[in-house]
Amino acid sequence: MWGGRDESHRVHLRPFMRLGPIQPEAGRPLVDYVSLKYGTCAPRSDQGCGAPLEIQVWPVCVRGVWSYSATPDPDGTGPKIAIPLAHERILLRGTAAAWFGDWRLEIYTGSVSTVLFGGSRTLLAEAAQALKGLNVNRAPLAPLPPPIANALTGGVACP
Repeated sequence: MWGGRDESHRVHLRPFMRLGPIQPEAGRPLVDYVSLKYGTCAPRSDQGCGAPLEIQVWPVCVRGVWSYSATPDPDGTGPKIAIPLAHERILLRGTAAAWFGDWRLEIYTGSVSTVLFGGSRTLLAEAAQALKGLNVNRAPLAPLPPPIANALTGGVACP
């Protein structure tokens, strides 16, 4: 697919590549997603500002509704008790999705988790309906494929 404002700004989009499982260096978290930010903001002189809308695309083997806990274990020594983070499961564009409060919407489609962050459910719902494929043929409003087997339970191994 091609991206850009007009013919003079078109850039051929290549398939996304990833490193695969690696061990993070001490003090550096492993990052395994693509982030796209939309909108403008007016930073103050003493601080920056975030974009009004951010869309992250993660491999479903790394991030999904199954990967959150309401009881974090900061030092890693406690029992591994799986208490799911509060969320509202919904069907969106024909596939599984979940609201986490009013500021985060996650859509589980194919082998990815698409995570939208924004200031309101209205903004996120509109953005979710407008999503289109970058390196797949998927139009806005079109149904999205269901998640791959075991994606919603954490039973997918990373390649």
